[in-house]
Amino acid sequence: MSEEYLAVTFAKVNVDEAGDVAAALGVTAMPTFKLFRGRTELASVRGFDQKRLRALLKEHGDGAKRD
Repeated sequence: MSEEYLAVTFAKVNVDEAGDVAAALGVTAMPTFKLFRGRTELASVRGFDQKRLRALLKEHGDGAKRD
């Protein structure tokens, strides 16, 4: 998805190596996807649900998608 949504920054956190980050963000299941604007969390998805992720990117992103 990162190659499709160019205006969105994607980051991956290894919860085994950064347990403090996972705890601070309330990650209790993997995978967990969180959308932020600045320091504000906009949405969270537990588990892989591609349709829901795309809907959230469209809703909260700028809608810029490469064809």
